[in-house]
Amino acid sequence: MLKASKEKGCEAIKEWMSGVRNHLYWCVTSSKQGFEDLIEAKWASFMQHVANKHSFHPNFHFPECAHGEIEPRQWIKMG
Repeated sequence: MLKASKEKGCEAIKEWMSGVRNHLYWCVTSSKQGFEDLIEAKWASFMQHVANKHSFHPNFHFPECAHGEIEPRQWIKMG
């Protein structure tokens, strides 16, 4: 991710690097053992989150972010 963040147009990745680590930890610790589909859905939701899309996620196991209001930040454009 650090290498990718140094590419032109990809600078926003650097701001999300610690968030990736935190999100992975949260996915596992906030889910009960045996709910691998939920863990995977939470993990995949991160891409929606960084693009400032917090509801209507494509995976029905975790269709929206669990956070409340968040402060403005540098969002990453999907695609």
